[in-house]
Amino acid sequence: MDTTWVKAVYAILLGVALALSVGFGVLTFETGPRPPQPPGLSFSALNGSTSDQDTARIGKQIDSFYSDLQAYRERYPNHQRNIFLWLAGAGMVLGVVGVALPRVVNHVRLGLLAGALLLILGGAWYAFQPVPQVVQSTASILSAGTPKTLDAAGRFLRFAVSIVGLLLLLFVGLWRLTDWPAPLFLETRPLPGSAPAGHEPDAASSASASAVPAAVPVVGPHREGEALKWGRPEERTNQGN
Repeated sequence: MDTTWVKAVYAILLGVALALSVGFGVLTFETGPRPPQPPGLSFSALNGSTSDQDTARIGKQIDSFYSDLQAYRERYPNHQRNIFLWLAGAGMVLGVVGVALPRVVNHVRLGLLAGALLLILGGAWYAFQPVPQVVQSTASILSAGTPKTLDAAGRFLRFAVSIVGLLLLLFVGLWRLTDWPAPLFLETRPLPGSAPAGHEPDAASSASASAVPAAVPVVGPHREGEALKWGRPEERTNQGN
């Protein structure tokens, strides 16, 4: 069965898993500013059926709420910038690794490139999002509260589960979808005239082995009484003449 389509689907799945793992990891440590909590006022308090002291206290609570809201709106673009830098930087690194890997793991390379593209696009989308509107109407400052978000332990658990799933997916892909080349074996052959191990040569084979001339390096002509010394070939030729 041809595994081309299996490798293509695996590469897409690997890219999505990479993007989710990196995104969860970034959001684990880059939480960003928290929106201000509503002051917890009742509807009757907003209608003015309270004493002067309660009215002053409610006014301070509302002023503090809008002051925190203004600070949240000012810090939120910095959070968007940091998320974009983290995601785009991780995407560039994954892209470089995907290009540098050998051809034998093309399905993994395609997955890394797909994950890099998703990270860069996700970071750009997050950076261009408008600042969330915490206060939509008067009902937003009542005691309805805000949705609960994950704490540090929950974010870390989410990141850990995604990393374990990514490692398992990467291991299975390398194990089942990679066509590893066959290993090379060195074959040793006996030298001409040499007997195999454990074999005692007879007289005929000994005689034939002794008849093989040994390779002797030729240094050049040598005259009796002269000392041997190294020299260039043309120098040795001139000395011989």
